[in-house]
Amino acid sequence: MSDADWRIPSSTTRWFADVPADAPVAVLLRHSARSPFLPGDAGDTVPLTSAGVGLAQRLGAMLGDRLRSLQASPLRRCMETAEALRSGAGVDVPVVADRLLGDPGVFVADARLA
Repeated sequence: MSDADWRIPSSTTRWFADVPADAPVAVLLRHSARSPFLPGDAGDTVPLTSAGVGLAQRLGAMLGDRLRSLQASPLRRCMETAEALRSGAGVDVPVVADRLLGDPGVFVADARLA
């Protein structure tokens, strides 16, 4: 799949268009498109692809100044997703690494098994 093939799903754009501009919004994401894991690798350091960065930036642009805070798992691909969202939105908010979101956390009890 080429970078141009990665698009924000139409269901996401329809949902976002239906949310009133003055309404608070919480968006929960895992991460954008990532590179494949190597065999036997837990993937802790796997980066986003260029398509993944572009996709997150486009979503950030949709959010714009409605993006008020960013929390992400400290895993590389999650932090890169948050940075790309912030860049696309053009806002100056910190990206807070939160281990409760992963590494391990609520969803990952043992990183070796993940």
